[in-house]
Amino acid sequence: MKNFYNIKTLGIIIVALILINENTFSQVNTDSIYKSIMVIKNPLERLISLKEFINEYPELENIEAVRTQIFYAAVEAKDSNLSIEAAKELIKNAVDVATIYNRVAYNFAVSDMWLDSALVYSNLANELYEKTYGRKRVPFLDTKALIFYKLGKYEQAYQTQRDALALYPKEREWDPNYSEYYYHLSLYMYKYLKNEESLLLMARCSFFGYEEATKMLNDIFKNDNLSYSKTEIYKKAADEFFKSTNQIDEARSIVALGWARQNILLDEAYQLAKLSVEAINENTPVDQVATSYTTFGVINVIQGLYESGIYYLLEAEKYSSPYNTDLYYYLGMAYEALGDLTKAYNAYLRGVLAFTPDIIIEKLKDLHQKLYSNGPTLEEVIQKEIQNIESFEVEKFVKPAGVEKVVLAELFTGSECRPCLSADYAYDKLIESFDTNTLGVLEYHLHIPAPDPMTNEDTEARAKFYGVNSTPTSIIEGTQRISAGGNKAVAKSRYDVFSMVIKKYLNRLPEAIIKISVEKVKNKINLTGQVKTTRQSVENLKFFSVLAEEKVHYKGYNTVSEHRFVVRKILPESNGIGFGNKKEIKVKASVDLLKLQAQLKNYLEDMEKKANRQLFKEKKYSIVPNNLYIISFVQDIETKEILQTNVMKVE
Repeated sequence: MKNFYNIKTLGIIIVALILINENTFSQVNTDSIYKSIMVIKNPLERLISLKEFINEYPELENIEAVRTQIFYAAVEAKDSNLSIEAAKELIKNAVDVATIYNRVAYNFAVSDMWLDSALVYSNLANELYEKTYGRKRVPFLDTKALIFYKLGKYEQAYQTQRDALALYPKEREWDPNYSEYYYHLSLYMYKYLKNEESLLLMARCSFFGYEEATKMLNDIFKNDNLSYSKTEIYKKAADEFFKSTNQIDEARSIVALGWARQNILLDEAYQLAKLSVEAINENTPVDQVATSYTTFGVINVIQGLYESGIYYLLEAEKYSSPYNTDLYYYLGMAYEALGDLTKAYNAYLRGVLAFTPDIIIEKLKDLHQKLYSNGPTLEEVIQKEIQNIESFEVEKFVKPAGVEKVVLAELFTGSECRPCLSADYAYDKLIESFDTNTLGVLEYHLHIPAPDPMTNEDTEARAKFYGVNSTPTSIIEGTQRISAGGNKAVAKSRYDVFSMVIKKYLNRLPEAIIKISVEKVKNKINLTGQVKTTRQSVENLKFFSVLAEEKVHYKGYNTVSEHRFVVRKILPESNGIGFGNKKEIKVKASVDLLKLQAQLKNYLEDMEKKANRQLFKEKKYSIVPNNLYIISFVQDIETKEILQTNVMKVE
């Protein structure tokens, strides 16, 4: 068997060398070789090929990502010795050691190997992160709690997870983005205390589609002798949800879908979902629109109302991401029930482009065998669809005559954030499609999940202003938060939704007039002008000007090499200029680029001094003077609404 792996590895390397000989020695070629290795299904073969790849190209720009994949392959192969060897190699070469410690600890815990070592690595991760940033991090504590659970130390797991989630505000309990962490708390709580509270919390997580919570609840009610029924727990959890939120329409939809998945309280679920859909208006957040239509569509399908179900699920698809398994599963089911197997096949196919949920893949395999057994394999069909969707083209948007509104799109991202890939790519396409007289784009880099050399004090302040603590977070016009994370196959879906929202806001009349001029004299940028609002109340209005670098080249863990409209400074300061009691204010601000570069450099160096180690493989503090824009806007700091935006290139 060992010789077989070596022969297979040799074959991969020969193919790689052929590719190199036929083309130039470029990063594009090494990327294609890397992709050819990553499709190898056998983890040991993949591991050996990745090692050979590093040996052949030791100067790879993103070598840490390859070492990470070597570690993942060793863990997937369930080889303890190879795993610990790969872990040590990963740690030895890491820039962000705390994150790597946590990554190793988490994967060991999930795979039930080296649990004592996993606990050591987890402790190191938590200690180092707190030393570097002066605060604790929930994902790192979550890993530590998981290790305690795997070791059978349920009380310690529960206490650690509770301490971790105490770092979040109370409303995070009802945020679907955090359901995994709260499910872990409910699981440890049940193992330790076996109380009703743990089951109610588990039901909350089930409402948000966290399948592990749903499966665990079903197992508990099947195997444990409890004094209350599953229906009672789900009903009580829903009542708690309704009391805890001001977003009642969203809550109705979430609860209705949770009940429908469990095939309980279906009549009540139908009425809740109907109310949620009827409440949709032009101000309804995009993610809520997707949830409401999905829920009502699913319940219609479950009740046999297939044509109605298809209508609402197709409406949901306009707003939803490809991760919406319920949407594509029930849409395919409805088409199958109506006998349209081709449309069913295509619906299931769209549901496996971002990831491959088993529940849809099984359906897709059956239909592929029935419809296309003589054609390309299902794997080939999926890969072709993914390639098409990843290379999508956009049309140039022509702003209608007379439209004065300029929309602001803000993205909180990070060069080390792998799920930010889809958002970054979608924003690149927005920049390609919309001119600066239509759209202003700002990208704020954050140290999530690891140190980012384009982060600064102002990007952190802006994140705090919005309450952003996860990336990617996309905010359009200050009020429309839209989920955007995922791989490159998700980017087109996100671009389509972003574009739809941008065009909607263009139809609104601007409530401010921004007339400014920008002048660059040697190393200094001067900003002067007047800003006026048509609003009656100016108490909460502020004017912001942001200096952004149009292109910054840097390749981090998320593989994006060109970052757009990177925020460098908010002028004159991060909290903006107030209007006082006037409707018109004069603006005067300036920034010295040499001093700004020194500030950015000091910020990054101070972080490393505090951590007592290297955090950045490259410090991106240098600013290219002919690559700058000033993006100005007026914002209501209470409602977060953007009244108007202005974009100017620094000449």
